[in-house]
Amino acid sequence: MKIKKKYSSKESSPLTIKLTPKDPPPPPGADRPPRLLPGGDLRGLSIPEGTEPGSEVYRLRAEDPEGRPVSYTVSGDWLSVDEKTGVVR
Repeated sequence: MKIKKKYSSKESSPLTIKLTPKDPPPPPGADRPPRLLPGGDLRGLSIPEGTEPGSEVYRLRAEDPEGRPVSYTVSGDWLSVDEKTGVVR
């Protein structure tokens, strides 16, 4: 990315942007959030035309690093998810 200097419209200077986490990572053994597992994260979800309403179209999969049960939610008007199984309809 380049920005123009105020005093000249012909000159530019490089600008480097570095993003760092606001908070440090949790220490080992700390409570960490659940995460979606590959293949259970809705990437590549495609619902064929003509799929009957209420049909299972996907199954979310997640894990909690500390081994506690995970519950699922989804927002929107077109899909629902079973909070315990992760089945998306």
